[in-house]
Amino acid sequence: MMILSRKRVGLRCCIWATWTVVLMGLVGQMELYAQSDRHERTLRLLQQRREDLHADFAREMNALADFCEKNSFLTDAERIRNRAQPISAGVYDLDNLPDRLLPEIPPNLPDIQQQWQVKLRKLEQDYAADLYRLCRDAINQGHYS
Repeated sequence: MMILSRKRVGLRCCIWATWTVVLMGLVGQMELYAQSDRHERTLRLLQQRREDLHADFAREMNALADFCEKNSFLTDAERIRNRAQPISAGVYDLDNLPDRLLPEIPPNLPDIQQQWQVKLRKLEQDYAADLYRLCRDAINQGHYS
């Protein structure tokens, strides 16, 4: 009778151990799925933020281009509109970066020309800072590339 009881206890322990391993495996898979889902969700949110940032930048750049057109700076307006377009990833040429920062805006320009050039410089610097913050957020959330 004692031997039969030990076999039952051993069998029960094996069953419980098996169920524990199975449940732990399921919980682990659920956690991996949740992490993957969260990772994809944060990536989508970051991509949406980038699209929103670019839409705001493009809207302000086009408004500046309209201002330039109204004041007869037609080639500058076209250049500004081109810079407002989204850039595809393959267009970046990171091997040939400029040696110097942008030169200062000449102080002897007519007021209207200096006004739009200062506005253009500010728009581009603000957009660059926003993109930098977005990139840092992406890196901090585990999105590398």
